[in-house]
Amino acid sequence: MRDTRPAVALIFGGMGYEREISISGAPYLHSLIDKTKYKVIPILIESSGVMTEAEISGGNVKDTGVAAHLFRMFGRGGIIAEGDFTPLAAAIPLLHGDLGEDGTLQGALTTVGIPYIGCDPSAGSLCLDKIFTKIIAEHLGIPVAKYRTYIENCDTSPDIPELERHLGYPMFVKPARLGSSVGISLAKDRASLEKAIAEAKEVGSGRVLIEECIKVKEEAEIAFLELSGKRIFTAPGSVSGTDGFYDFSKKYQSTTAQISEVAGTTKKQAELIEKYSRVLASFIGLRHISRIDFFISEDGGVIFNEINTFPGFTVGSLYPRLLKKAGIDPALAINSLISEVAGL
Repeated sequence: MRDTRPAVALIFGGMGYEREISISGAPYLHSLIDKTKYKVIPILIESSGVMTEAEISGGNVKDTGVAAHLFRMFGRGGIIAEGDFTPLAAAIPLLHGDLGEDGTLQGALTTVGIPYIGCDPSAGSLCLDKIFTKIIAEHLGIPVAKYRTYIENCDTSPDIPELERHLGYPMFVKPARLGSSVGISLAKDRASLEKAIAEAKEVGSGRVLIEECIKVKEEAEIAFLELSGKRIFTAPGSVSGTDGFYDFSKKYQSTTAQISEVAGTTKKQAELIEKYSRVLASFIGLRHISRIDFFISEDGGVIFNEINTFPGFTVGSLYPRLLKKAGIDPALAINSLISEVAGL
C-alpha cells in the first residue's frame, strides 16, 4: 500500500566542527515527530559532505550507506535516493555551527524549493558570526562585553599590545564563525593569547573575536518560538558554574556546569532580557526557533552574548526544557512548525 503521509527530512551531521553535537540531538528530535502524520526520512551529512539515508532507532543512529541528494523535480523539491524521488513537505536542518547553522544548508534547501524550519540564510549567517551580532547589538543599544576583532589580512586588526591595553588579562578568544562550543580559549598571558588567536583563526575562517573577561554570576538564556505569527519568549533559564567559559568540554563532557530552567534573575533583569531579545529577533529576522543568550554579571548587569538559530536538541538541552517550563510541549511545537512550513 502506498504511503500517503507527507515526507519530512530530518537532516543532521554536517561538515562542520559541531557535527557530533548535531548527531547526538537527532534521536530526541526524531522521537518528537508524529509518525502517524509524517513519513520521517533521516538524512545524515557525512564529514565529507556526502548525504546518506540513515536509520534512527531509540537513541541509536545507523548510516545505511544509501546516497541521497537534494533535488528538484516537476516543480517540487525533495530527496532522490537509489533512483527514486520523494517530494518533501518540509525539512528540519538540525545542524549546529559552521556549514549548517550559518545559512549554508538553508540556502541549498531554498534553491531546490524545500520548505524548512528555522531561520533563513541571511539571519543564520548574521547570527553565526559573533562579530556581526556584537555590532548589531551595539547599534540597538544593547550592552555587550568590551571586545576587539582580529580579521586575517585586515589592516585594522589590533596587535597584541593594543589588546592588552584595551581588554587586559584574562580575555576570551573565540572563532567568530563557529557555534558556541568549539575553539574558545581563555588567555591569561601573552603566550596563551598568541596561541589562542592562532587556533581560533585556524578553525574560524580567519575571523576572531577577543572579549574582556566579565565576572559572570550566571548565563541567562531564553527560548524563542514563533508559531502562526505569534512570537513567544520564555522566561530565562540559567547555566552556572562555568565562570563565563561554557566550552565544549563543560557543555558536553563535564558535570561542572549546572543547567536550570529557572534563572536567578531579578524581575528587572528578566524584563531587560525579554526586551533585548524582542528587539534582536525583530531586527535580525529570527524565525521559528532560536535561543538567545545573555550574561548576568556579578554587579547585576545584563549583557548580550549570542544567538543560536538552531539550539541544541538533546533530551537534556536547555531549549526544550525551557519550552516545557513555559507550558509548551516540545513535540507539539515541532509538529506545529512542520505543519506550518509545509502549508498543511
